[in-house]
Amino acid sequence: MKIHVIQHIAYEGAGCIENWATQNHHSLQYIHIHDGHQFPQVSTIQALIILGGTMGAYEDHLYEWMPIEKNFIKEVIANGKPVLGICLGSQLLASVLGAKVFKHAHNEIGWHNVYLNEKGLQSAFFKHCPPVMFAMHWHGDTFELPMGAEWLAYSQATPNQAFSFGDNVLALQFHPEFDAQLIETLCDRAGDTLENESFTQSAQQILSRSDSIQQANQYMYSILSNFFHQN
Repeated sequence: MKIHVIQHIAYEGAGCIENWATQNHHSLQYIHIHDGHQFPQVSTIQALIILGGTMGAYEDHLYEWMPIEKNFIKEVIANGKPVLGICLGSQLLASVLGAKVFKHAHNEIGWHNVYLNEKGLQSAFFKHCPPVMFAMHWHGDTFELPMGAEWLAYSQATPNQAFSFGDNVLALQFHPEFDAQLIETLCDRAGDTLENESFTQSAQQILSRSDSIQQANQYMYSILSNFFHQN
């Protein structure tokens, strides 16, 4: 399968998704928003992954490409193709499905538990994942659940950590795809700006949990295989 990947920021790539794609004989075709890449014809899309970014899904007025991207995503969904959104990607999915995206009361940055609810435990998308997943987070926005969506997971700080919509849409607010290089890059760019608040850890705290990356990536591999192989 050829999977198109929307990348919004040069330094925030697909992380361990690259390894999963190679191991499973899929190819990744990037749409680099940061380099002004144009969106391909929807008819050429077999599957789509939407990565994260620093912008808000409600900032159409600041980014001329954002309304275009939203229309593109909406068309891919309407064509029944599998669409996975991570962080900003999940927020864009919520937006195109008619839900509100807004500034969260808390920044959630660092290693935190994600809890599958009853629907999440029953979801085929989380097969082989434990009820509690320790994973990276890096967001200051959140979203309401779209009408008709299945709520699947939550964290202490953020009620909506995952949802599905039909059989071909999956949204993850958390970051199981982050590998060591990506985490180091984000921490380096953040420098000393990360304050040790209730749900925000310092760069030092985040990097000290590098032993958790491999397990979190295993969750990502399971989710990707469940989602794309089912579709």
